[in-house]
Formats: sequence, C-alpha cells, structure tokens
Amino acid sequence: MRKLHKSIVKDMMQSKLQYGGVVTLIVFGVLLYVMLSSAVHTIETSSIVFKEEYEQEDFHFSVSDALTEDEISTLKENYDVHMEERLQRDLDVSADSTIRVFSLPESVNLPHVESGELPNSPKELAVAATYASANELKVGDTVTVSNQDFTISGLIYLPDYIYSLKNETDIIGDPNAFGVGLMTSEGMKDLTGVSTYYIGKWEGEPKASMLKGAVSSMSPLLSWTDKEDNPRISYIEAEIEGTKSFTTVLPLFVGIIALLMVVILVKRRLETQRKQIGTQLALGYQSDELTRAYLLYPLVVAVLGSLLGIILGLVLSIPITNVYTFYFNLPVLTQWDLPVLPLLLSIIVPIVLLISVSVFVIQKQVKQLPIHLIRSNRQEKSSRKGLQLTSINSFKTRFKVRMLTKNVGRILYLMLGIIFATMLLMFGFISMNSMDQLTEKTFNQGMKYDYAIYYSSIQEGQGSNPNTFH
Repeated sequence: MRKLHKSIVKDMMQSKLQYGGVVTLIVFGVLLYVMLSSAVHTIETSSIVFKEEYEQEDFHFSVSDALTEDEISTLKENYDVHMEERLQRDLDVSADSTIRVFSLPESVNLPHVESGELPNSPKELAVAATYASANELKVGDTVTVSNQDFTISGLIYLPDYIYSLKNETDIIGDPNAFGVGLMTSEGMKDLTGVSTYYIGKWEGEPKASMLKGAVSSMSPLLSWTDKEDNPRISYIEAEIEGTKSFTTVLPLFVGIIALLMVVILVKRRLETQRKQIGTQLALGYQSDELTRAYLLYPLVVAVLGSLLGIILGLVLSIPITNVYTFYFNLPVLTQWDLPVLPLLLSIIVPIVLLISVSVFVIQKQVKQLPIHLIRSNRQEKSSRKGLQLTSINSFKTRFKVRMLTKNVGRILYLMLGIIFATMLLMFGFISMNSMDQLTEKTFNQGMKYDYAIYYSSIQEGQGSNPNTFH
C-alpha cells in the first residue's frame, strides 16, 4: 500500500498543471468566502460596538421654539430617556466642500476619537476621519471655514453619521465634499445661523408616541426621525446583509466547478490504472483499502487549497475592510475578528464534498471484478461511439457531432465554466455603469432642478409659515 501511495504522489507531481488548476479553484473559492466573511464580520462587529458603547441615538426631532432646560429634564424623567440639545451649523470650506459642525455631546452620540483630542477652545475643531483623509488634513492643521480659522484638534467618528450624507434624501455620500465635526458650545455660539434640534436614546422601554405628545404640548413638533428611518444609521445594516448573501453564492459556484474538475481527474486516473487496480484486487487487496489509497488525490487537493485560501483570505480581508471604513464613517474596533465557524467550514466543507464524491467514483471502479479490470477496455471504449447520425450526409459534420456527444460530461463541464465566467463578466459590466445610470436618470433626467435651497433654521416673515422648518 505504501508503494501505491508513492505512485499516487508521483502521478500528482507529474500532473502539476491539472491538479494545480483544481487547487487554484479551491483557493479562489475559500479565499472569497474567508475574505468577505472576515471583512463583513469585522465591520458588523465594529458597527455593533460603536452603536452600543458610543450611545447612538434612537431618534432626533426638531421643534418650533427651543425647549428650556426644565422641559428637557421633565421629559427625561417622565419618559425614561436620555435627551439633550444639539447645535448644528454648516461651514463652507470651499465652493465644493462643507463641514457640518455640532456642539460637543454629553450623553448621546458620543464621538470616537481616532487621533488627537476633542476641541477645548472656541477656535478648535474636530473633523471626521474620512473627510480628513479625503482632503489630506491632519491633526494640527489650520482650516479656514466661513472666513474663520480653526485648528484641527482631532479626527473623530460620530455614531449618527456612519453613512455621511449631507441630506437624508441623498443617495451617495462624498467624503471629499461633505464631512462632520465637533466644536465647543462657546465656539458654536460665536457662529451665526446656528440651528437647534434634539437627540435622544431610550433608557428603558420606548414610549415614542407619548413623548411626541408631550413635546408637542411644549412646542410645535416640526419633524421626528427614528434611527430605523435614518439612512445615515440604517444604510450600513442593509449593506452588511447584502454582502452576507453574496459571500456564500459566489464561492459556491467556484466550489461546484472545482468539484466537477476533481471528479473528472480522479476518473481519468482510475481509467489509466485499471489493470493495476485489477492486479491489486487479484493479489488480495480489499476494495476499501484501495479506496482509501486513491482518496489521497482529493484529500491533498482539498487540504492544500483550503489552507492557502484561508491564509490569503485573512490577509486580503484587511484592504476590503479598509474600503468599507472609507465608504462608511466607521472606526475599525476589531481586526481579523473571524468567528470559528467560518474557519471550520472553509476546511471541512471542501474536504467532505471532494472526498464524498470521490468515494462514489472510486468505489464504482474498485468494486468491479478483477478479471474485468485486467481485461483490455477497448471493447468498452468502442461502445462509446457517440451519437449515430446517418441522416447527415456531410462527413465533417457527422464527425464533429460524434466527438461532441462522445464526452458529454466534459462538454457539460466546459459549458458550466463558460456560463460562470460569462456571469462574472456581465456582473462586472452591469455594476460598473449601474450607479452612473442611476445618478443620471435620477438627478439629470427625473429630479432636474436649476436651484436647490436649504435653510438651516426656521424662516419667518411675510408669506412664510412660522411652523415650517426647511
């Protein structure tokens, strides 16, 4: 049996390209699964930790007349909620770039400081890390906004601006053109045109309808947004769920192609060693012994491909995670945080699938009688003449059709590979221009306006409704 193992290893070394192709497919499938699973799990874990530890808001609302401190205290006490006033002002850095600054929070929407520190003086400003990266800003730089100079004291992330949209109706966030920041209350008071709204987080059971009624009795309620309806908060959850479904589908297609290729290779090797198998059975070897020996083919391929795929997947998950953190204003609070289950599946699933199918193929061969295996298989091959087409007069056409129908399995495998490759190409071509088409049809054709006006405070005066907030 040891000689048989050596023969199998030697045969695999002589067929490096064939088995190398199978290993590459398994590496690619496992790599995709591990890379996407690790990146998504890291982002999802970071998002959960960020929301919980930094007290992400459950709602925010605006009222016509500002609430007093006593009114806020009454609402907090009666409805078991953390709530505070928040000041807001959009500051123009340039004609195409804006920083939306907020007052420093006390108990809701606490910032994560990536580097530096929170502002301590009216002339200091902490900005979002993604905005700073996109605009090549760093701690200690001086930025001029609305004709005033501010020193960047730190780079931050805010839990209510994970997907940094300037307006809630926007589709795509642009870190080059829009970012958020924090200033001291004194610094905010020195600005003109500052607007006020309120943020809250439930400490106990949510009582939204009751709180809305109480707020309306104090001051007309202009707007109310729960976090589920806030795209700056909820969009990342939809993105994670979509990526999770993609994580399993694509590696599954790759795995099916690799599985079929292993079956074809093992079957071909057994066909070329029919006489050797028949001789071993005649000498007293058991079929189970031969089956275990020939399982070395799929076992080596599965183990080698899985291990290489896991290693490369973990390494490549880092740049994928960085892409997500640039797209979303989210700090990476965990790294290489992959649960045990995906790692085990990445090893066990390829081994179990390849060995299970290979056992069926090998058993079909070694269960035959030794005399049938030792006997020349020319007669068997001659019976596989392919489809007989006597009605076709052309010899070339008949020859082509017979060659195609003689190896239906290989033709199907080739078709499956072409279909998969075509699907990937079509997906790439479609997704490459889909967002451009969406933007073109939405803004340039559908919602086409010459001007857009946004007010950061309540507009009162002739012809305006004092209870309308723009």
